[in-house]
Amino acid sequence: MDFHRPKKKQMYINKKWDVIVVGLGDLGHRVAESLSNQGHSVLGIRRSSVSRAYATLATDIFAEDLAAQELSCLCLVYAVSADDRSPQGYQKAYPNGLEQATSNIKTDRVIFVGSSRIYGQQTADWIDENTDPQPSDWAGKTLLDAERHLNSGDCALILGGIYGPDRDRMLRLGKQGAWCQPGHLTNRIHIVDAARLCVVLALKALSDQPLPRRVLGVDGEGADMAEVLDWCRQAQGVAVVPDQELHPPQGKKCHSVLFQQLGFSCTYPSFRDGYQALIAQEDTP
Repeated sequence: MDFHRPKKKQMYINKKWDVIVVGLGDLGHRVAESLSNQGHSVLGIRRSSVSRAYATLATDIFAEDLAAQELSCLCLVYAVSADDRSPQGYQKAYPNGLEQATSNIKTDRVIFVGSSRIYGQQTADWIDENTDPQPSDWAGKTLLDAERHLNSGDCALILGGIYGPDRDRMLRLGKQGAWCQPGHLTNRIHIVDAARLCVVLALKALSDQPLPRRVLGVDGEGADMAEVLDWCRQAQGVAVVPDQELHPPQGKKCHSVLFQQLGFSCTYPSFRDGYQALIAQEDTP
């Protein structure tokens, strides 16, 4: 195992961390960095070595000697991505990985970062945290199955489609002149807001406040895909290309009924705000 020690910070394997973040992708890193910048002791775990301003541990969550490290924390944030989009990849990353993490890392609370795919309903009615998940495919079922490893007091952060820097698929489709018929709903959240929401939940866990069983991390617009593509084309000055029609699923529209209770609001409350910011960044020399 490979520990990285930030400057002027001594590392103790047997200390009790405020937060351990498993998975240091874009989301996990933003969460770990924000909490560290606020003065909390943070350990980030990922398979490959990386240098960060907070402490990191390079190991596989399935490593046989992970339990011997006797890692413990007040709050464990599990924010991994599957290596591949297959039933085996999802099973390993989510139910098996979360079980492995919670078995080998002693923690008071867990925040599991999941996906709105657990809601397989194709409906124009609003879906919120009070809606029972009805997964319609193996991916949604596997993600929902992972939640059974959560205990009372833990939280599943259910994110919609994350977009942001390097996550600009809709803008790229718009630049290609893509379009679709109305009636296909989509749910999105900017990576900045997804990370901010996770931090809000972690801070509540650190202050021993109760967490909801699930929180839906979406901007709450439940936009029609046709409208999203229209906006992305027009914002980039691109006309419809007839042979670039997309055929997405009917979809659903989600919003959170818990944001006010959590004291949270989105920096980018609609896809227009978020994608406009991305376009502005691209135009900046």
